[in-house]
Amino acid sequence: MSRLDPAAHRIAALALVCLLGTAGLDPRSAPAQKVPDGFRAELMYSAPEVEHPSVVTCDEAGNLFIGEDPMDMRGPSTQEFDRVLMIRFDPTGGPPRKTVFCEGLSAVFGLLWHEGALYVLHAPHYSVFRDRDGDGVAEERRDLADGFGPPAGVFGFNDHIVSGIRLGMDGLVYVSVGDKGIARATGADGSQVTLEGGGVVRMRPDGTQLEVFSSGTRNHLDVAFDSLDNIFTYDNTDDGLGWWTRLTHHVETGYYGYPYDYHPHPERHLPHISEHGGGSPCGAACYRDVTWPAEYRDNAFFCEWGKGKIQRFRFERSGATFTAQIDDFMVNDGQGEEFRPQDLCFSPDGRAMYVADWNYGGWLNPAVKGRIYRVTYERGDVPAEPPRKTDAAPLAEQLAALAHPAHSERVRAQQRLVGLGRPAVAPLERLLAGSAEAPAKIHAIWALNGLADALGDYDPA
Repeated sequence: MSRLDPAAHRIAALALVCLLGTAGLDPRSAPAQKVPDGFRAELMYSAPEVEHPSVVTCDEAGNLFIGEDPMDMRGPSTQEFDRVLMIRFDPTGGPPRKTVFCEGLSAVFGLLWHEGALYVLHAPHYSVFRDRDGDGVAEERRDLADGFGPPAGVFGFNDHIVSGIRLGMDGLVYVSVGDKGIARATGADGSQVTLEGGGVVRMRPDGTQLEVFSSGTRNHLDVAFDSLDNIFTYDNTDDGLGWWTRLTHHVETGYYGYPYDYHPHPERHLPHISEHGGGSPCGAACYRDVTWPAEYRDNAFFCEWGKGKIQRFRFERSGATFTAQIDDFMVNDGQGEEFRPQDLCFSPDGRAMYVADWNYGGWLNPAVKGRIYRVTYERGDVPAEPPRKTDAAPLAEQLAALAHPAHSERVRAQQRLVGLGRPAVAPLERLLAGSAEAPAKIHAIWALNGLADALGDYDPA
């Protein structure tokens, strides 16, 4: 049910559009952080146009959503007044339009756009928002699940909490859990989950079927998926005691030792990939598209808030897990204010990385801080990707799109095939039995899995 009065909401929406609607790229001279040769980092917005940005994501059209977390800065951290901005880009090249998409949120650190709606993890709540009339302001809010960690601000500012969310190819939402844990979360179907310490839980997008995926980590704020849905987290620590920042490859039912066994009993838990000393990694994403050079594909990019940089991890298979090499990708140019990246995401066409810069090395500060950057590859030496399809394309073209080199296009086609229902079953089964490349077969398997859920009387086994 909506919590918003429609008439009052429309008046507020018009006022917000008048105040915010014509904002474009920040016209002021400002430092653009250092990025590798061939890349360009440009400042899009800065305070007070954005306030303490905590998380970013895009919809399928490439519009940008920015979560703002003032409750953890000017406070109080117990009052739920965080919000999400929407930046709607003009396809004709005009200035972007900025609106307040939703507000009245708790600590907003998880955003996911799925099937025309914005799903928000604002611990301890999990909610969905819909903009029915397309004005850039959500008229509908539904709270789907609750109890994801302690009430807002109960232990001071909102850190070490439940935060980032990511949709897997299996159609489930994977949730990053910090070491304040989950005493008891309850889903829309009454399912419950409890987790001591940090880890990953998962559920359906509608907030049903909650379950623990992995446990025994300390404090990560996001889950990064490569193109095969291998899951990586980067634990953060800035309090020493030997709990160093740790890169971890998560597997289902995996236990990673924190806090009881990590130091004294390594034989009792799965190993991490690597340790990297003190620091505070936050938001993350893997690059899974093809408009950047091939060397960046399936790399994980983590915001290192504590060290003031974005770090890039290059993975190599090692038995059942991975090794990784680490490089700096985006660092402070040393000429301006603090660079404190909090989260990042990629545009659906893979051309842009958006970076939410906290712009301050701390919490509980009344000063308004924050910046949004866009990073693009400008050299022009990457081969053009094959054309993408739309959901209106016929079934045969959706099947062909399962082999597209861009992960985002393969996922779009997979989801569309599920939406087509029973007519897609036999063609998908023939694709699996044929000589299609591995990526197409992987997405065909998950499409059939989704069809089994949707149809009820189909068994893909």
